Amino acid sequence: MHPSTLVVILIFASSFFFHSTNASGESIGDSNCSQPFTDMFHEKNLTKCKKLTTLEAEFAWNYRINDTGKLIELEVLVGTTVITSEENGWFAWGVNPEMPRMVGTRAIIGLKLPNYQKPIIDTYNITGDTKRGCTLRPSKNVLRAYDMSVDYNDNTGLFTIFARLLLPAKYYNISSLNIV
Repeated sequence: MHPSTLVVILIFASSFFFHSTNASGESIGDSNCSQPFTDMFHEKNLTKCKKLTTLEAEFAWNYRINDTGKLIELEVLVGTTVITSEENGWFAWGVNPEMPRMVGTRAIIGLKLPNYQKPIIDTYNITGDTKRGCTLRPSKNVLRAYDMSVDYNDNTGLFTIFARLLLPAKYYNISSLNIV
């Protein structure tokens, strides 16, 4: 892949989350994730993991509904090895409370910069203007995200995004996830 190529992996949810199970109906843990990613999500005390083979990504999470039932407290870690240490690129994860499409997605985007600078992370609102080619700029208050971090690990080749979010339960159905 050419260094100027932007790698695009955008994972977004329409309703929002899911409960993954295997054929026996048991919860999926770390059984299908790579060892380096498994080590990372255990360090973050996450309990569920899914390898997204066609997207060349891995996704780990925890969630709980707060005591009032009005907020979903979510922790996510997403990672890929598609972007190499020599390349610039970006990696994103987002949610769309309306439907499984790009427009309307509230995204967390990690940018890997040239010259081995530390990657940066911010929140974005993907609008119709973005789809028509207008500049995508960081948007505050599109997600209640905190503890956001982005990292590129030279030893494992993993480019990862981690965030904790508070999502209004009335807009996000925890029982489904759409990966596009």
